[in-house]
Amino acid sequence: MDRIFIVDLEVMSLIGVYPEERESPQPLLINVALSCDLYAAGQSDELADTIDYHQLERSIIALAEESQVELLEVLAEQIAVLGLADMRVEEVVVRIDKPGALDASRAAAVEVVRKKR
Repeated sequence: MDRIFIVDLEVMSLIGVYPEERESPQPLLINVALSCDLYAAGQSDELADTIDYHQLERSIIALAEESQVELLEVLAEQIAVLGLADMRVEEVVVRIDKPGALDASRAAAVEVVRKKR
């Protein structure tokens, strides 16, 4: 299966369960992999034959910036729903890194894998 990636999308989001995390937006790094058939786009060179990852990026940014959920898991699930909204996408993998969330690690992260049902 072919894949389209959005790599290290930097967004600010009000996310976290602790009071100090709810005071101001925090940086997140979002990675998305969309599994879909890219053959038609590879032959036609037409945007209509592929996933508009620029539009998906804008949707993810808007979702993350407007979100006030507490858990990374919830935001990852919401992003997965955005990815699967295009009927050509068979599977989506969403990873969200939250830099500075842990004392001795670079980041805390979650990853969800969702397939069309």
